[in-house]
Amino acid sequence: MRKIADLDAVREAKEASHVLADPLLAEAFEAAVQMYLKEMLTLGAKDDLQRYRLSEAIKIVPMVRHHLRMIVENGKLSQASLDEMSGKRKRFF
Repeated sequence: MRKIADLDAVREAKEASHVLADPLLAEAFEAAVQMYLKEMLTLGAKDDLQRYRLSEAIKIVPMVRHHLRMIVENGKLSQASLDEMSGKRKRFF
């Protein structure tokens, strides 16, 4: 069972790595943040709820990037585990 989970983690890591490397996605993230900031500047003085919602949306963008990076790192650990199980890599000297 562990081997299947590791294989899935390695596959997901490859996909996440491709997503992080995609310049279109980086551009989309930046465009979203800029759009949120522009919208915040147009809000009235009493529109605190909408300002709060937009600030929360801005905070989500780095969280998504972080989550993708964590998937990549988890995949690296899973690949090392698979290598160890198959005898390609020894754990200790």
